[in-house]
Amino acid sequence: TGPSQWEPQVKYSKDMAEKLGIEWYGPTVEQFVEEYKKAYGYEPGYHAAGGYVAGLVLQKAIEDAGTLDTEKVREALEKMDIMTFYGRVSFDTGEYYGRQKGHEMVYLQWQKKNGELVKEVVWPEEAKSADLVYPLYVKFEEKPTETKVAETTVTKKTPGYEFVFAVAGLCIAYILRKKTT
Repeated sequence: TGPSQWEPQVKYSKDMAEKLGIEWYGPTVEQFVEEYKKAYGYEPGYHAAGGYVAGLVLQKAIEDAGTLDTEKVREALEKMDIMTFYGRVSFDTGEYYGRQKGHEMVYLQWQKKNGELVKEVVWPEEAKSADLVYPLYVKFEEKPTETKVAETTVTKKTPGYEFVFAVAGLCIAYILRKKTT
C-alpha cells in the first residue's frame, strides 16, 4: 500500500464533482486512458496524466478569461475550483499563493486477483477502485515462482508528448507567480 499522484483505476467522476458542488472539466478517466492507450500502446502513468491536466487547466483558464492576457488568465486561475479525471484542481491565493490545494494523493494497494497482482486505488473512498485488503501483505513461498505484475513502460514516443504538457504546467506556474514579482 502506498501513495500516488494518480492511477488509471481511480474513479473521479462528474457525479463526484456534482456532489462537491464544483464543475467537471475535460475527459473522463476512462476516455483519457483509452485515448492514451490508442496513441502509445500502454496505460498512462501519473506523469502523463498530470501533464495532460496541466494543459487542461491552462485551457480552462484561457476560456474563462476569454483572452490570452496573462493578468486575466491569472485571475481565472485564482478563481478556479474544478474536478478533472486527475482529481480536484484549485489554487491557494493566500500565504502559499499559486500552490495546488485541491488535489489529493490517492493510495494504492497491490492486490491478488485471479492469481495475479494488480494495482487498485483504495483511497479516497469516493474514488476507490477496490476496498482495502487486510492483511496488507502476501506471504511468498520460500522459492517464489514467477509473478506477472502490471507495469507501465516508457517508449520513445512518451517524452515529446509529456514535454508539451510539462511546458503548459510551467506556463501556469509563471502566470501565478507573476503576481508576486
